[in-house]
Amino acid sequence: MLKIIDVKCEKCGHESEQWIKNEVFQPCEKCGEKVKKLLYNNQTDSCGWSDSGYASSRYWDKVNEERSKGKNVEPTKC
Repeated sequence: MLKIIDVKCEKCGHESEQWIKNEVFQPCEKCGEKVKKLLYNNQTDSCGWSDSGYASSRYWDKVNEERSKGKNVEPTKC
C-alpha cells in the first residue's frame, strides 16, 4: 500500500510530497540532500497531513491517478 507524505529538505528547506511504501524517503528533488517527514497539528505519529485537509488538496487527484494505474493507494491512517 502506498502512502503520500509531505517532506521537507533538511538542507535547502524545499517541501514536496512523496509516495512511499515504508518510511524510506527519496532525497530532495531540488538539491539531493536528506528529507524529513512534516508533521502537522502537533502530531507525533505517522499521520502526517492526511488528518488536516487533504480532501481539498491535490491529494485525491494523485490518488485517483495512481489507482487508475492499478496501484493500491490509501490515505495514511493514524
